[in-house]
Amino acid sequence: MQYITNTSKGGISYVANNLEPIYGRVSNRKSIFTCIDSLVTHYDRDLARALLLSLFGITAGIKIHIVHVNPINLTKFKFVIRSFASIFVYKLAALLKWKFIFISRENYADYHRFVPSQYIANPILKDLRNISPRALNLKDNIKFVNMGRFDFQKSQARCLDFIELMERNFPQNNFEYHFYGDGKYLEMFMDIVSKTSFKGKIFFKEWAKEVLVELDKYDIYLQSSLWEGLPTIVVEALDSGLRVISFPLSSSASLLSDASYVDANFDFESFLFRNVGQPSLKKYLIKESLEKHLRFYEEISILNL
Repeated sequence: MQYITNTSKGGISYVANNLEPIYGRVSNRKSIFTCIDSLVTHYDRDLARALLLSLFGITAGIKIHIVHVNPINLTKFKFVIRSFASIFVYKLAALLKWKFIFISRENYADYHRFVPSQYIANPILKDLRNISPRALNLKDNIKFVNMGRFDFQKSQARCLDFIELMERNFPQNNFEYHFYGDGKYLEMFMDIVSKTSFKGKIFFKEWAKEVLVELDKYDIYLQSSLWEGLPTIVVEALDSGLRVISFPLSSSASLLSDASYVDANFDFESFLFRNVGQPSLKKYLIKESLEKHLRFYEEISILNL
């Protein structure tokens, strides 16, 4: 079986260019599609490209299976016309008899009524650590951590609003805030931090080679992303016994309780003192997730096992 994953710009040209090193320069459309059994796409905008590619495949007499997508939550759309366009694309995909895997319950809830689909969590954990959440109080030297590339999606700047709130409400407490990663927004973020009154409490670290080892050094994970399909680091943090505080993020709803979200009513003291149970993370085990993926592919006859 040959399959291609298309997650960057270029659409059909991207696919053809990636086929060329394997099959040599293709001279016609049909020769491209005879190379493909499955196309896997991971972004809402790539789904439209995948549809176009599939239609080209049909004209060449080749059926292309496109099975995996990580869509933007419908509630994220700012304009009604874009929402209708997205629904139209998914309904067209349903006519082509595509089947979908959604990696968060929230995305599945949004889209399963439009396309044949099922929810399968991403494979993240090799084994469950099952470390119980740590007991914390305001007298502790609480250490917060955030990990990820510095870009628009990860939006670490949102953390500064939270830090400012914490430093204003608890000026005598010795809190620390650690950021791991790099990216195009890092220098700008560091410049903003340098002008704050709490700059001495913020620390920057390079990418962690051993994420779980680093997570063990901290108490609370700060989730700042504007959107995620499934926030892998949140699963790892919870499995490592960290509390998690997040800005509103629909795909984390099944992982976090409402009390863990930063909003106008967020009460840090209540957050610290409430009983936090260990969430069920078994579905994120690599073995369990991959078994579900294999059964899914077997059902649509993409894998001949």
